[in-house]
Amino acid sequence: MKIRARPQLHLLVSPHEVNADTDWLAAVAGAIDGGVNVVQLRNKHDDHSAIIAQGRQLRTLLREHGVPLVVNDSPELAETIAADGVHLGQTDQSPLQARQRLGEHAIIGYSVENAEQLQTRRRQCAASDYLGVGPVFATPSKPDAAPPVGLAVLAQIVAAAREDSLPVVAVGGVSSANVADVWRAGVAGVAVISAIARSPTPRDAARALLAPFFASEISEKESEHD
Repeated sequence: MKIRARPQLHLLVSPHEVNADTDWLAAVAGAIDGGVNVVQLRNKHDDHSAIIAQGRQLRTLLREHGVPLVVNDSPELAETIAADGVHLGQTDQSPLQARQRLGEHAIIGYSVENAEQLQTRRRQCAASDYLGVGPVFATPSKPDAAPPVGLAVLAQIVAAAREDSLPVVAVGGVSSANVADVWRAGVAGVAVISAIARSPTPRDAARALLAPFFASEISEKESEHD
């Protein structure tokens, strides 16, 4: 199941990311209702067997909605869960290796932290379906993250990736307060954790993240007719 939609709204989630009194699968379902169209299982806390069980629960829910499941970091785990793909960081197995293991139909995302990585690891980027670029802003969700790239560098990476027809998904500190600026950088999508998972109303939170994109689309179409 490939990612076809634009804009993309990725939710990175695990049972630990939602509010303590919230059922995590119900939160995911609400987020999908609000427009989330890719879900990534990202669990840095539980053991392997627990993550497999969570992944299978999540896979069942997402397939009911036609939403792809991507697993963080591990092609092996993605294969075990029968997920639709994997998202890889700079220190994980390479996209080329993951492609060989998971096949041509798998979704493979690859994290890029700066424009230099895009150039020096071009073959790895080319083996991916999308690039996750960030952190765009400072984020408490990943204390070991690289320094924020900011909007100007994000736009530069978007332009460079476009030469290879690679969509960019912005991640890191994205919220309803700054997402309009992120969309204006030309990204194909945004990825969030707490902006949706910690919201008491995941559906409304997802809609708020997408609203500026659709507002700009309407404005552009209106300008074309003026």
